[in-house]
Amino acid sequence: MNTPFPLLLARRKTVLLAALLIMALFVPFLPRLRADFSLESFYVVSGATQRDYRFFKGAFSRQDEQVSLFVQGIGLDGPGCLALEAIARDLESIGLTRILWYGTVVPGADCGRPGELPRLLTENPLFEMLLWNHARDTFVIAGSIAPADNHHAFLRGFGRKLDGVAARHRIDGRRVEASGTPVITARYLEAMERDQFRFLPVALGLMFLLLFFLSGTLPGTILFFLSVLPAWIVTLGLMALLDVRISSLLSVLPVILVIVGVSDSIHLLSPLTRTDGEPGPAIAATFSRLWFPCLLTSLTTALGFASLMITRIPIVVEFAWVTAAGILITWCFSMTLFPVLLSFSPPVRTSRAATCAIAAMTGLHAFTRRRHRWILALTLAAVVLGAVMYRPMDSTVYMVDDLDTDHPVARSMRGIDQKGFGLFQINLVMKAGGASLYTPAGRAWMRAFSKFAVTRDGIRKVIGPEDILARMQASIPVPVEDWEPLLQTQTGKKALDGFHNVDAKAGQMLLFTGDLGTRHTDALLGVLETWISKNPPPFEVALTGTLVVANRSFAAFTSGFWRSLVLALGLILLVLLLVSRRPLVSLLLLIPSLLPLLACLFVAGRLGWRLTPSVVLVFSVALGLIVDNSIHLFGRIMQARREGLPAADQVGTALSTAGVSVLLSSVIISGGFAGLMFSQFRAISGLGTLMVLASFFSLLANLVILPAALHAFGRPSRS
Repeated sequence: MNTPFPLLLARRKTVLLAALLIMALFVPFLPRLRADFSLESFYVVSGATQRDYRFFKGAFSRQDEQVSLFVQGIGLDGPGCLALEAIARDLESIGLTRILWYGTVVPGADCGRPGELPRLLTENPLFEMLLWNHARDTFVIAGSIAPADNHHAFLRGFGRKLDGVAARHRIDGRRVEASGTPVITARYLEAMERDQFRFLPVALGLMFLLLFFLSGTLPGTILFFLSVLPAWIVTLGLMALLDVRISSLLSVLPVILVIVGVSDSIHLLSPLTRTDGEPGPAIAATFSRLWFPCLLTSLTTALGFASLMITRIPIVVEFAWVTAAGILITWCFSMTLFPVLLSFSPPVRTSRAATCAIAAMTGLHAFTRRRHRWILALTLAAVVLGAVMYRPMDSTVYMVDDLDTDHPVARSMRGIDQKGFGLFQINLVMKAGGASLYTPAGRAWMRAFSKFAVTRDGIRKVIGPEDILARMQASIPVPVEDWEPLLQTQTGKKALDGFHNVDAKAGQMLLFTGDLGTRHTDALLGVLETWISKNPPPFEVALTGTLVVANRSFAAFTSGFWRSLVLALGLILLVLLLVSRRPLVSLLLLIPSLLPLLACLFVAGRLGWRLTPSVVLVFSVALGLIVDNSIHLFGRIMQARREGLPAADQVGTALSTAGVSVLLSSVIISGGFAGLMFSQFRAISGLGTLMVLASFFSLLANLVILPAALHAFGRPSRS
């Protein structure tokens, strides 16, 4: 079959110029790339849940703009009160508005009369667990950023200003911790930027060193990375053009593209070490023979990622199609630019590592042929033992699962939680429609719901418009029917700010909780919804908010991933059937890919890992990468068959050629994924850890179990 590779090598300067031109077209778009690490990118909601959440976000956006400083180690004496007042002024100086602390909400809380403060706080229990804790050793100063400033560019600088305020007041043993959606967003931005300089250089450096050591060619290693560079630029340029933002998942895209390219490069470089003479014809012959297997492996890997689009989770859908497109773009440059670059390098020689690998594969073939029954019996015993000893993973997910426990954000949130404050909220939105929320029946229902909810395990505080109205009515008795006109005034709007939206004709009650986990939160929401159904209010209500939607999204996250895994299996099997046209061959290609996934599932369960979204993500990613090894091995077996080798020698030939490349590429890929383990984000470090395990089990399946099965169950030449 005629291939374009001789022509590419004959016009290699034109190919280089074309590659430079393509990069020049996309480089100007790179500065337009933006990052987005918001939690909402993980949400997948529809129907009533989506409608209620959008209404809530439109009517009550203040909680996304609120910043709180928690000050510990300060007393209720005069100096302590003055210190809080100074912090409040500093927060105003960096642009926060609507400052709240006990000095602004407790009548008579004058720093000049410190002896009365304990009594005044006791007389105002409404704000306990909001602006001070029960022990009165931690106090809160809260403020809000302007709605127009709630974007990443502003939050980067704002985070540094807030850190400066906190640092100035960490004196005399005081602890000052910041929290709130803008704070967490700013911290995530800073952490992700640091993370890029932490794991990316390690991962890429490990792959470079391993590729150089195992291939034995420094020019070939450098040229390979140069051939991947245009794929990076084109993929990132397309992201900028399509306004796809860099998320926590897409931050690992450069490593994944190199890993996919490494897998192909090892299989392409290995045959070149066994050729003599001019490099040009050898390069053309090698690429002519291997371009289709490499296309097949890239296609199956891309399908493994693309199947994640079925989850409907925005951040995962973007990660899926961008990575799939990047993999195919990488293949295009590997098949066009890489052979041209190789033609400029000295002839590739067999490295010492490759020589050792060839000897190991020769011995391994003899062992699998002689002991194939024992190998299969042990494999079957391991599968049975694993099924018996398997420990199901806990599917509970927490809001801060993505951060290491020793990360500053996680430590700060844990410390605030231990002081009794509820950092997370369940929002009960009440829609009045054309009626009033504050009729006697409506207010009675709010009181009854609050009384019931506050006694539920996990809920630390309940506050709503009824509590504010009752407090106002105690000071200025007003008939109930007069409240509605009062709420239309500026005084009324200010009094119920954050609890009532006049324009939307809606109110909300806040149920403060800790990070309970999805299982506890599910049970709690079920109890609240049951009570509401048995005690219907005189207006429309809905439980919503960030915690509720995130909790429901995590459930969809896990179920969606399992569907995507089944879809990936089906798509990959379909591609293999179309290519081989042999159902048995296609199934045999998948079996060595399923065994490593089952082994990883067993190890994760025995180690007590929880079934978080990052863990489930690994299985779809691993399937697309692991099946590549089986494809290369079977491709070499089929080539040996066409060459007329005896059936008994076909497996040995495949192991001594493609098997060597599989071994070397797996080691390099493991090195790349091992670099991800240095990330402080669990989604990324977990991906690295499980992929290293999957690569190890893939080697066992493809180089030991698969050859043993071929020796035991038939003649490879007839497969």
